[in-house]
Amino acid sequence: MLRETLAAGVAYLHEGVEAGDRRLVQQLLESGAIQLCVVAAELAWALAAHVHTVIVADTHVYNGKLHAYEQYPISTVLQMVGRACRPLEDQQAVAVLMCVQHHKTFFTKLLNDCLPLEVSVVPHKPTAPAGNTVKYNDPHVKAHVLLQAHLSRMQLPAELQADTALVLAKAIRLIQACVDVVSSSGWLSPAVAAMELAQMVTQAMWAKDSYLRQLPHFTTELVQRCSEKGVETVFDVMELEDNARAKLLQLSPTEMADVARFCNRYPNVELTYEKREEGWWVVIGDPKSNTLLSIKRVSLARSAKVRLDFVCGSSGRHTYTLYFMSDAYLGADQEYKFTADVAEAASDSSDSE
Repeated sequence: MLRETLAAGVAYLHEGVEAGDRRLVQQLLESGAIQLCVVAAELAWALAAHVHTVIVADTHVYNGKLHAYEQYPISTVLQMVGRACRPLEDQQAVAVLMCVQHHKTFFTKLLNDCLPLEVSVVPHKPTAPAGNTVKYNDPHVKAHVLLQAHLSRMQLPAELQADTALVLAKAIRLIQACVDVVSSSGWLSPAVAAMELAQMVTQAMWAKDSYLRQLPHFTTELVQRCSEKGVETVFDVMELEDNARAKLLQLSPTEMADVARFCNRYPNVELTYEKREEGWWVVIGDPKSNTLLSIKRVSLARSAKVRLDFVCGSSGRHTYTLYFMSDAYLGADQEYKFTADVAEAASDSSDSE
């Protein structure tokens, strides 16, 4: 079969092709003796030839064990695209990447900008050496400790406050890049964790802290007093009668006005350090298999219509979860479960009537 296609100037490569035939095809391809070569995705890293034009026909592969489509690793996609350009021969080359609509924005950024970095922040207290002094010689350690201090709302010296502002200015963008990288791999739990980290960094609080700490002038003592009265969320504060709210909070008129402004605009409010409007991630996932099926980041005014495309997989009834995740505020996220019934594919008739 390969000999017949080669005679027409077309070749193909897959894992079943013997090593000697693979080398021959690559030599013919690089010499220009054949004009087209169809390569299976599993040989992306085995193909050494460089060509003028590369067409990546899809970015997903079907996993028979999971009965679902999985996206190629980012490194594999870059390896495929990187085959376009013959050194010392081409001034320009062409790479065509075909993907589903909701991944278009991600791959556009990937090909036109630098690759986003994955950042993992694991909370722990740094161990101080003798003398109870923590050294910040390593910039990674320093950034880590400053983020820990920010989330704990620790009072820092003036020079470290300036460094913290610099770290925070970069942190949000890096976390959003993490969401893009993780979601492109279809990993649900890490993507949700990164979204929650964005909320924590924006509000300078841990996920375990009371949601009331987002409100201005709410000290630890005030949060404790509210908790004792059954006031646990921002919405609980908003639902209090004016007299009951004033008696409970015991704030000055100016401070109460700050709280009122926050409540009236929650969760649409300007942020500390870097002023920006909050965004939202709309996600469809399958928690049972920890699979992220579709994601889109949107900005909301009063309302918005959002369409997410995803592949259900095998026939039958499937239960999925729709996540509506803020990138800035804790306690505003929503989840909705829904089902999708997938019918058996209609078999093709052998004879037409």
